[in-house]
Amino acid sequence: MCGRLNITDDGLSRFIMARLGIPFVTQTNQDLRPTQPIQCLIYLNGQFSQWQGQWGIKPGWSKSILINAKSETVMSKPTFSDAFRYRRCIVPCNGWYEWVKTDGTSQRYLFTASEPLYMAAIGYVAPTPSLVTLTQAPNTFYRAYHHRMPTLIKESNLEVYLNHSPTQALKLLHTQPMPEIEVVPYASGANG
Repeated sequence: MCGRLNITDDGLSRFIMARLGIPFVTQTNQDLRPTQPIQCLIYLNGQFSQWQGQWGIKPGWSKSILINAKSETVMSKPTFSDAFRYRRCIVPCNGWYEWVKTDGTSQRYLFTASEPLYMAAIGYVAPTPSLVTLTQAPNTFYRAYHHRMPTLIKESNLEVYLNHSPTQALKLLHTQPMPEIEVVPYASGANG
């Protein structure tokens, strides 16, 4: 999955406030990149809450920033297992981007939907609040665009993912149907 998200403030904030009953404030960033702050959802003291983390972690063993973890191995990899057990979070967004190369050129595509999308993620508190999003093997539709796709959680399952046991949360990672996604060629250029 590509490392760019689409976030718009007003609509996303109002939707989450209306549906989840919590204050949620974010700023528009239609090209959110790794290392930038992301507003997330957590479940704390019996209710949804907002939490901010930087997108990406830099473990001591890695030469680069890690922004994604594979849903299939998140419980077994030492870098991710504790965060999955104790600090699951959700990244609400309006969409994300993928670049597809054909004939030596790249085309950027925006993947979006009529309602907010909820990406599964895991959080870290040290050295600074940060997170990685979860990905999974692509379905048939998505395979034409990338070899991994974001792991999305249905709104009705947000509390299960955030607050239930790791085993129950793990089951959601492989059973959530992809919502109806619109794929839009993005005209800002291949490298933008």
